Amino acid sequence: MYEGEEIHDLPAPGYRLIQDRSHFRYGTDAVLLADFCRPDKDARAADLGAGTGAVSLLLLAREKAARVDAVELQPRLCDMMRRSAQLNGLSGRMSVYEADLRRLAGTLEAGAYGCVVCNPPYRAAGTGRVSPDPARRVALFETECTLPEVLAAGLRLLRSRGRMYLCHRPGRLCDLAAAAREYGGELKRIQFVHPYADRRPSLLLAELCKDGRPGLVCEPPLILYAAKGVQTAQLRRIYGW
Repeated sequence: MYEGEEIHDLPAPGYRLIQDRSHFRYGTDAVLLADFCRPDKDARAADLGAGTGAVSLLLLAREKAARVDAVELQPRLCDMMRRSAQLNGLSGRMSVYEADLRRLAGTLEAGAYGCVVCNPPYRAAGTGRVSPDPARRVALFETECTLPEVLAAGLRLLRSRGRMYLCHRPGRLCDLAAAAREYGGELKRIQFVHPYADRRPSLLLAELCKDGRPGLVCEPPLILYAAKGVQTAQLRRIYGW
């Protein structure tokens, strides 16, 4: 452990994660994405832009993947991920690669994965208030990769009929569907996440299939709060409360 680091419990009994107070930390999006994933139980998974590794660890903790290869551009976060994997006794099932997801040739094998997950930056470069923290800037803004680049990288890694899971803003749904088809993927399942039942959705969860046939399933909406500070039964189930 280094100065500024903390150990946080993950919503999986006995699993913990090392994070730095001054860096971007995982949030509800990562937990919802891991819960939304439905890969084959023995799947080999890749986590692109893995950050602190929360999604990777949750997939392993919940037995949703046999092993995970986590890709992250920032050296500091890669170091924390490796130590988190060791802390949880998962070093043999989780490998961390310091790499640019746009340039994975020679790092991860194309067509070798049954599952790819990604919690990408939501905001286009040059929009909104830019964070002075470089780590937060990379996590929140499309300064290092765009949505089409994320989809191209993920679909390249998948075997035929493999699945890619990601979360994004609902307003990017059309961009997501169009870019997926451009790179050989088909949008198969979506779920909108609402903060309250009477509010517009704030998050989109999506499942793509490489070489999949057209046909989309829209899951019932996921509502997070029944009232201020009161979690719904849906959210409590996902967190295991």
